[in-house]
Amino acid sequence: SGELVKDDEKQVAQVKNGFAAVGIGKSAPVPVPTTKSTKTSTTAPTTTTTTPTIPSDDTPTVLGDDAMFMAGPAHTGEYDGGGTAPAGDIKWKFDTKGMIVSNPAVSGNRVYFSAGDSLYGVDIADGENYWKAEGLGALLVSPAVADGMVYTASGSKNVLYAIDATNGKEMWQSTVAAKVTTNITVADGTVYFGGGDSYYYAVDGKTGKEKWKFKTGYEAHVTPSVADGVVYFGGGWSVGVGTMPDSIDKYLYAVDAATGKEKWKVTTVGGVDGTPAISGGSVFFGGWDGNVYAMDVKTG
Repeated sequence: SGELVKDDEKQVAQVKNGFAAVGIGKSAPVPVPTTKSTKTSTTAPTTTTTTPTIPSDDTPTVLGDDAMFMAGPAHTGEYDGGGTAPAGDIKWKFDTKGMIVSNPAVSGNRVYFSAGDSLYGVDIADGENYWKAEGLGALLVSPAVADGMVYTASGSKNVLYAIDATNGKEMWQSTVAAKVTTNITVADGTVYFGGGDSYYYAVDGKTGKEKWKFKTGYEAHVTPSVADGVVYFGGGWSVGVGTMPDSIDKYLYAVDAATGKEKWKVTTVGGVDGTPAISGGSVFFGGWDGNVYAMDVKTG
């Protein structure tokens, strides 16, 4: 919830009104095609038929591992390859002419990111724009890449989108009950996220159809983490005056990923504000009380 970019291991940096990759090389301007992906206005999941134009010197998209906030669905923050040593030179930069407020996702030979109401698929080597899907509404959450799709959500339209990672074609859109207030996590073909209505949702990644929803105490702010068939998330809070919330659900929940049934929950002194990380049989998370907790994934 409102987490800042920390993915410098892949040497991808976000900048205001633009996007930069840091590495060895010199910068070069990259034109942004005006082609856009079309979308429907229906609330049911739909498919579209218009495909954005791709440059004539097209390099085929190489699909890589799933990519999303804090690496994978378990959100350990660990990335393969170890990144590159900082060189100080800008390898390329991409001017979106909009504000970037979320994290990029790197998969295969593409980097995916959003700015304003547009989602981009850009070549990781030279910053060439391969597609742009626009008119999606305010994209405030980090895109997640899995199974050849890029998933994102509009905060102004309350819509979840699935975009083809290779060409930017909208595959489906689904209206959700409230604003998506967490980043998106994808695991085993299911899309997980939290909403402003205090529910966490599980949605089918191929169709956008809701599988289940789980009620917490207040508005969701913690990006869900998924490992070994279990989803972990904090209970959320309502926004108060100043820096602290006025009401807090102090639980960390463990929920069955397939059914949405609660497996266990554990209370904290001050609530959970941060994405849980799962590794080695434990779930790690920080609390408003200043403590970092390690809980057994099976029992809490």
